[in-house]
Amino acid sequence: MKTVLTMIAASAAAALTTPLQAIDFRAIAPQDAATVVVIEDFTTMQAHLDDSGLRDVWDDPRVQEWFESFTEMMLEEYGEELDALGLDIKDMKMPTGQVGMGMWVDQNDLDEEGMPKPPQVLIVADFGDHAADMFAMLEETMHTAADDDKVRLEEDDYGDYAIMTVLPIEEEEDEDGEDWEDWDDWDEPAMGGPLASLFPGTDGFEQMHLTFADEVLLVCTSMRGLEDALDRHDGDGPDSLMSSETFLDAHRRVGDADVWFVNTMDEQFEQMLAQDPMIGGMIKDFGLADLQSLSAGLSMDSDIGMAELLAFLVTEDKQGVLGLLDFEGKPFSPPAFISPDTTELVSAQFSFDRLMDLVKQAMQAAMAEDEMGMAAMMEQQLRMVEPAVRAMGPDVNMQSIIRRPFDGDSEISLTAIRVRDAKTVAAVVDNFGMQIGLQSRDFQGNQIWTMGDGGFFPLQIAIGLGAGHLFVSPSEEMVENALRQAGESDSPALVDDETFKKAVGVLDNRGVLFGYSNVKRQLPYIKWVTENMADMLRQQFVDQMGGEELQPWQEEMVEDMAAAAKEAPPLAAIFEYIGNMVYEVQSTDEGYAAKAYILAP
Repeated sequence: MKTVLTMIAASAAAALTTPLQAIDFRAIAPQDAATVVVIEDFTTMQAHLDDSGLRDVWDDPRVQEWFESFTEMMLEEYGEELDALGLDIKDMKMPTGQVGMGMWVDQNDLDEEGMPKPPQVLIVADFGDHAADMFAMLEETMHTAADDDKVRLEEDDYGDYAIMTVLPIEEEEDEDGEDWEDWDDWDEPAMGGPLASLFPGTDGFEQMHLTFADEVLLVCTSMRGLEDALDRHDGDGPDSLMSSETFLDAHRRVGDADVWFVNTMDEQFEQMLAQDPMIGGMIKDFGLADLQSLSAGLSMDSDIGMAELLAFLVTEDKQGVLGLLDFEGKPFSPPAFISPDTTELVSAQFSFDRLMDLVKQAMQAAMAEDEMGMAAMMEQQLRMVEPAVRAMGPDVNMQSIIRRPFDGDSEISLTAIRVRDAKTVAAVVDNFGMQIGLQSRDFQGNQIWTMGDGGFFPLQIAIGLGAGHLFVSPSEEMVENALRQAGESDSPALVDDETFKKAVGVLDNRGVLFGYSNVKRQLPYIKWVTENMADMLRQQFVDQMGGEELQPWQEEMVEDMAAAAKEAPPLAAIFEYIGNMVYEVQSTDEGYAAKAYILAP
């Protein structure tokens, strides 16, 4: 039986006489790998990261402090699993070439009920010159863990490859067949399997198998999956991803990205339709049965910005939810009431008619199972609002601004929906508003509804109708400003702002959905929120629950929420190094295509 160290030595000797054949994940992963994530070349990606300026984000002390804290938290949560494997993250080397991960369901590996087991996983990582050190460290730590009875270790050969198999320790059963001595002393084991730390929530898989070929580490949860991958590397074995037309089409769309992702869904949905009637029915009802693939590619230091993301959703037919954005593309040209102080804007063409059809379809399905009569009550409310909803669209704009001086309510949103029949919408809002306490008033020839003192819901909401739009915001002032600006042709507007025009100039400008984020305008408020999180939350609690002071349990909740917020990535540090962000989504004959950019500052 060959050891891993012996195999490393043999590979090094072979490299002196024959050139190494680089392993391409696409050529060794199984044809039915539904989810694939690949870093095309780790060294090149790092160089692109440096050139783009995004490395400055990583080097910022605040980001490093957060990352160290996050890593410590993860190690505390999954430390037992890592310890059981005998792995110390500090000793791990970084890959130098391709890194890939694929997941698939083995239809021939069924559980006791005849259903496929959870997905199998194959991971490859090209360590180049670090391979010998990396594999020697793995072999040593695995043997140490086995000697300490933390895992079971089996070694075997497969052709010229030495394979290590890592298995969990099986608990010894007592005379009654139980694997613990006393119910009171039993705690649920933290380790669900050898890969629990890498794939939390999966029970860690039952086993993992490791080997290497040409300086590339291969890890797989299935022995057969690993053997097939090695056979493909040697020019034999079952078909690979390169034989999947769906995969090749999806991968072709993302091009030469630094990191790319492909999820093929045609076979997945066929399996769901066949195996689970309820889930299969939902997939059909929502128009998702014809989905083929979802792919995305992320490139750093692109010709346009610091980072570029391309994404594609491919489908045979845009029905159900996939038809909600199915319109002819048009330029990103916000209406005049979108002010130049906008921090974020999302503009879309949205089919409210199709939305209502979907809701009614779902309601009919719910009524068939409804025994309490709740669905019938909801259907009555639906009939009330349906005329207004069908009179809206397709243009929708969702705007955010940040007001000074800063407080917990500084960030205010406004949603504006184009209206084709204002009388129908006004009648429905009046009727529905009476039920919940909305009161109507005139504003410069337009109509505004706000929640009165005796309103049914403790909501801060204002609804405006005018200038061919329905406006909804928690701020009455925001609605008034939009109606006022819509009626003044010479008011400053975002569409004329030079910063906005420069940002959206990188887009194709023919989409069904657009997004714009003014990072520099958001940065001061993000810093303020970071420094005043507890006070901001406390203010919001007082405003929502009434009273001048919080109860002890409310104060404790505020402190817990503020502490949890500190675990989030430091946006203030990140936003200091990047420019504005823009994106667009286009409806195509094959589905949808999206582009997103982080621009230089």
